[in-house]
Amino acid sequence: MTVRRSTADACSTNPGFGGGGGHAQVLITEISLTVEVALRDNDVTANLQLDRYSSDSPGVVLVGGFLKYQGQFFDHADLGQ
Repeated sequence: MTVRRSTADACSTNPGFGGGGGHAQVLITEISLTVEVALRDNDVTANLQLDRYSSDSPGVVLVGGFLKYQGQFFDHADLGQ
């Protein structure tokens, strides 16, 4: 996937949001479901989150990951820029 453009502008009425300004975000979700009801705990939901804050340097997009498997949610793994 290629991110061609992402813009986040500072918000003068809410300067504390997102580390001092605006925030652009994309969430990509993949869900793999098990057909057999007895194996539903093997369902997997995986998410990639792409973030850009108005305070970031040009060309920077931050990537994080989330995973749900066997009823457990694994919160935000920082995958870098």
